[in-house]
Amino acid sequence: MASDSEVKAPATVEPQAPNTGVAPGTAAKPAVANATEKPSESTSAVSKPETATDDNAVKDKVVQSSDAPKDADAKSRDTSSGQRNSGKPYQSNGKGFHRNPKKFKDNVKARYDHLPETDDPDEIRKQVEFYFSDSNLPMDNFLFGQVGGSENKPVAIKVVHSFKRMRRFQPFSAVVAALKDSEILEVTENEEIRRKVPLSTNASEVSRDLIKTFDDKSAPRSVYAKGFGEETEKTQLEIERFFEPYGPVRSVRLRRTYPTRQFKGSVFVEFNNEETQKAFLALDPKPKWNDTDLLIMGKKEYTDMKAADIKSGKIKPSYRPHGKNQSRKGDDRDWKSRRNDFQKNGMRDGARGEKRKRDGDEDEERKEKKPALESNGSGAAASEPSGETTEKANASSQPAAKDE
Repeated sequence: MASDSEVKAPATVEPQAPNTGVAPGTAAKPAVANATEKPSESTSAVSKPETATDDNAVKDKVVQSSDAPKDADAKSRDTSSGQRNSGKPYQSNGKGFHRNPKKFKDNVKARYDHLPETDDPDEIRKQVEFYFSDSNLPMDNFLFGQVGGSENKPVAIKVVHSFKRMRRFQPFSAVVAALKDSEILEVTENEEIRRKVPLSTNASEVSRDLIKTFDDKSAPRSVYAKGFGEETEKTQLEIERFFEPYGPVRSVRLRRTYPTRQFKGSVFVEFNNEETQKAFLALDPKPKWNDTDLLIMGKKEYTDMKAADIKSGKIKPSYRPHGKNQSRKGDDRDWKSRRNDFQKNGMRDGARGEKRKRDGDEDEERKEKKPALESNGSGAAASEPSGETTEKANASSQPAAKDE
């Protein structure tokens, strides 16, 4: 889980990318070369704990264009006034925040370019299998789009090899050879790769419902841990290595604020099964992080506690968009569902439908007025609308909800 992410397999003791994952069980070996970044949370290549979205992989192919230096005049502007916002990451416009995720990419500290090159087949398989696992794929906007969900489309190995945590695996031929021996992935004749068993979902894009479905499945074998302090370039890999002695780890996901993507000091860790999770929670004394006590509990226990706090009003729920239609707050339908509902409702959907309805009422009102003007001749009678007409006029004068 991700999230502002937000399933990766644990890697070695080295830093990791926030939106990518590393395969678990790689403590002594160098961390996998890359994981893509996610909007709100970071994940390790070995284990990618965190709320779903978080740290999903914004693969390098996508990031490269955004990493190019901007022109000095290309400063962000306040969307409501058109005024420059002095280069601030986000600016209040009276209705919310104008967000520019690229402004916050430096808040994700994990780096992998210092890791030594290797052709270790176990490390290669562990990292790539994590990318395509149920722990990462449902929350990875980029890779999910490449695979097409349950369509299980093959993805070019060269694309996967371009991910930050994969670049250290050289030569490319070693990557291809290692993946041919995978038990859960298959390599095509065109040097593409896909799952042997497609992802079990009918969703066409990453959404809250999709993430929640897989999150609920992994919650019983996952834990929440807090107290890891400030993030450094090695935090991701160090935390992955920290959990490896306690059992096979599927993902370690660093939790981040949205939209600033700052590390909260807490993680979600997904183990291989419930027995391993229960054994970790039963440890006495509890493991410490650099001699610092950690707050540790089951992930389900943590999420239930937060849900109760929201219900009681102690805390406010946070909105974290997932998928392409991030502006549709509270609407988790995919585009096909929205289209079908739109057509079933007579081409009326949300704000647009309400606006059309008000416009229709106003047209009817004008038709009712027109005969009165014609019979009056001077139009004096029409200048005094009835109470009902006044109410309709007032309703139609209200600004229609903005169509997002």
